[in-house]
Amino acid sequence: MLLSENMAKPAALGHSACSQSVAPPPQESLMSQKQAPETPSTQAVFEAPHDILMDAPIGIFTSTPEGRFLSVNPAMAGMYGYKSAQEMIESVTDITTMIYADPADRRRLFECFDASETVKDFEALHQRKDGSTFWTSESVHLVRDEKGDITRLHGFVTDFSPRKTAEQAKKESEDRFRLMFTNAPMPYQSLDEQGNFLDINQTFLDVLGYNREELVGKNFGDILHPDWRDHFKENFPKFKAVGEILGVEFEMVKKDGSTILVYFSGKIQRDDQGRFLRTHCIFQDVTGKKRVEEALQESEERFKALHNASFGGITIHDKGIILECNQGLSEITEFSYDELIGMDGLLLIAQQSRELVMNNIIAGYEKPYEAFGVRKNGEEYPVRLEARNIPYKGKLVRVVEFRDITERKQAEHALLLAKEQAETANQAKSEFLANMSHEIRTPINGIVGMMQLLEATTLNADQRKYVQLCTSSADRLTRLLSDILDLSRVEAGKMTIHEAEFMVQELADSVSGLFTFNARTKGVELDCSIDPALPPKLVGDEARVRQILFNLVGNALKFTDKGHIRVEMTLLTSDRDESANVLFTIADTGIGIPQDKAKYLFDPFFQVEESYTRSFQGAGLGLVIVKRLVDLMGGKISLASTVGEGTTVQVLLPFKLPEGVGIAAEQGSKQVTKAKQNLRILLAEDEPSSSFPAIKLLERAGHTVTLAEDGQQALDLLAAQDFDVILMDVQMPVMNGVEATRRIRSQESGVKSQSSDPQVSGFSPQPSRRIPIIALTAYAMLGDREKFLEAGMDDYLGKPAKMEDLAKVLERAVSNEKA
Repeated sequence: MLLSENMAKPAALGHSACSQSVAPPPQESLMSQKQAPETPSTQAVFEAPHDILMDAPIGIFTSTPEGRFLSVNPAMAGMYGYKSAQEMIESVTDITTMIYADPADRRRLFECFDASETVKDFEALHQRKDGSTFWTSESVHLVRDEKGDITRLHGFVTDFSPRKTAEQAKKESEDRFRLMFTNAPMPYQSLDEQGNFLDINQTFLDVLGYNREELVGKNFGDILHPDWRDHFKENFPKFKAVGEILGVEFEMVKKDGSTILVYFSGKIQRDDQGRFLRTHCIFQDVTGKKRVEEALQESEERFKALHNASFGGITIHDKGIILECNQGLSEITEFSYDELIGMDGLLLIAQQSRELVMNNIIAGYEKPYEAFGVRKNGEEYPVRLEARNIPYKGKLVRVVEFRDITERKQAEHALLLAKEQAETANQAKSEFLANMSHEIRTPINGIVGMMQLLEATTLNADQRKYVQLCTSSADRLTRLLSDILDLSRVEAGKMTIHEAEFMVQELADSVSGLFTFNARTKGVELDCSIDPALPPKLVGDEARVRQILFNLVGNALKFTDKGHIRVEMTLLTSDRDESANVLFTIADTGIGIPQDKAKYLFDPFFQVEESYTRSFQGAGLGLVIVKRLVDLMGGKISLASTVGEGTTVQVLLPFKLPEGVGIAAEQGSKQVTKAKQNLRILLAEDEPSSSFPAIKLLERAGHTVTLAEDGQQALDLLAAQDFDVILMDVQMPVMNGVEATRRIRSQESGVKSQSSDPQVSGFSPQPSRRIPIIALTAYAMLGDREKFLEAGMDDYLGKPAKMEDLAKVLERAVSNEKA
């Protein structure tokens, strides 16, 4: 497989369809085939800048069909234990025998090339320089010359030994569980949330006489005696709520029509969020036991007492001496029945709990409580005790129920560990998202900046279209990244609403300004209207309202090729002094949504079209975020759609009303002091792909830009000359932007200078004013903005940054400085 877009996001590993066949190497037959020469796109990929190939984190190689490497990148050499790429090229004289643990695998690789002469995700065991082996996934592409002969192979290799090991371990575990489950002597079944059978073991089938196909998918109540079905319907919801049952009685109907009486016990399995997954239940056929108990009940008072008591270990005490007990107590304590009769009951209690139990006996305490019991071998265990007084043989005695809760305590401990692990995993997820955001936004920033520079040059129509497509793709990737981060924040409960005054007309203008051009390009009419009764100013989170409207209007435009899109803002109800409910309606004449799909639109990653030929792009997160934001803001959302006619989405949001809003106040709010031209800007940025376009764009705008490649250089330059504003990256070598900002603010506030520190050489100890500092960074996680502002920065602009956004931030910073 060639280096293409798949290099940035490799496909999921999997066995090749031809992975089991082994045959002699087919190089000769392949080389004799006359195929079209390598496509331009493939050539272009392998003509990528050398440093990109060298820095790639996966192994990249070019080899001859005979088995010699022509080139490898450092990651490839390191993966196989070589000190350098050159050493690997010179040392490996035969790829078949020196790289593949099984030489037949390379011959098998040649059999797997598809019609495009590509093998994807070929799994094989490779060997390192020291002879150790590891599992790899390899993607390879054949390259032919103009005659159609194979000249070389391009490919990349990834080490997925940990995943392979995990897969093997998982399969072995599942096989062991399946064997144990199938052959367990106790009847077992698993039910879904509606009480339908998910799984059944063979013992269950043998007891009732059914086969698996007759029960899977059928409701458990269907095999109960009709008199017991209501009992199941009443108790199953309680079972799901409590999470476990013990000894619940049912009468079941066997396939031959006969019935058996059973006692059911079970637990609920839930996922990490506590949602229902399935039940795990066993039952005991107590038909014979029940009949014996019923026959003896009238003549044997002790069995009546035991029957009326709870399940578990049961004792009947008279002045502390055990008069009677059940088999359950023998099983729990490991004493025989004969040993228990006549024993002092306190001997079954651990020394540490005897005072508690004695006090409860004296007080006549009858509620359940926990203590520690002791078995015959001296082992202590947690026990749940419950006692009550009953008549027995003409006198009042005390019945005590013992329940061994060792498993429950272990489960509680396991749940605690699972909770801690989940919290650790969530922290790791947050760190990953923060790093992903930074690492993706940094190169996107370079791409956007270079495209802005290129767009400002003289271009022909085709070139301008290329630039626009590239810019559009970068914008789309940025929106996707923001959607992922927003969804993560909402699901983690960390998304907050920031309320402030905003102009309703400006909100409508932002929608029109963003989508009017694209709508006209498609021949679609876009109209935004505001209810005259709607106050000109509202108090709410304008950024989140705009995000909701942008997602909904963007979605409508995506699925509308003709007709119109109407955006209406209507006042529904208003408390004239405090609040207003505003209805936002987005109606389109697009393709519409089938009724069976509409209910899933607010589920993450759902797409109306799910095939490889779907016509519309998107990750399926926009509407999910809209729904979560609406809920977070205390609003409501509804959707109505007809296939072929269009879709209408309505969002109802509550807002507060600003105090003392007047015409003069409105006019005054619109007056903004423009930033002066020819600003002297200090740009602290270590990434050339970000600094180069930023400098060029700022210089085109008439500003003078001085570059510092780390925070220390910024301090040195600030000591030597004056600047109007600083654009500060956060992550830089030597000294990061946050630390540099703190030191600048420390000097400005008159705090004692740290000039004796060699890292702050030459910084002026008495700056004449507070210089505006703007964070220009790829960090965009929740809390980053607040952290940077707390460090002393005046404003924040996330990467990728467009020139118009940067100009607004500069204007705002300089205006605030004047104020």
